[in-house]
Amino acid sequence: MGSISFIFMRDRSEGRCIVVENIISYVITLLLVGIMIYSAILDFRKREIPIELFLLLFVPASITGIILNSGPTWGEACFSACFVGGCYLIIARYFGGGGGDVIMMASLSLWLGYQIGVVIFVANMLLILYRLLEKMWEKEAAEIAYAPFVLTGVIIERILYFL
Repeated sequence: MGSISFIFMRDRSEGRCIVVENIISYVITLLLVGIMIYSAILDFRKREIPIELFLLLFVPASITGIILNSGPTWGEACFSACFVGGCYLIIARYFGGGGGDVIMMASLSLWLGYQIGVVIFVANMLLILYRLLEKMWEKEAAEIAYAPFVLTGVIIERILYFL
């Protein structure tokens, strides 16, 4: 149990403490999925991702999740953020892409920990499917927005998480 859980448990049963933690997890998830929806729309329309939102909201939400023991541990969160951020930085450097994608994925992995693998898998499978459909329709490959694919991955990961 985390330190916040201990404070809630002084006068309440363990069941009520879990309910409080779950409510906070749901609220944080709704807030961050809302940011992802906004980012996906902005990325689709203008090909830019609002990195300020990720830095201002995902980091505190990740810390809250760690304190409440409802997310990854400190080590897991930091390792996954550095690993995923580093991989996306290398991809952006050598294959093109913006810094917004790097910050978005590093922030998401700070929040999700190792579960970011589900998001990356779903997002990239959808991206590959989209590119294959583009080739079937004989359309020229154009720059595409990555955030909508990541949003779909986040929604699927959160559904699996809360089931």
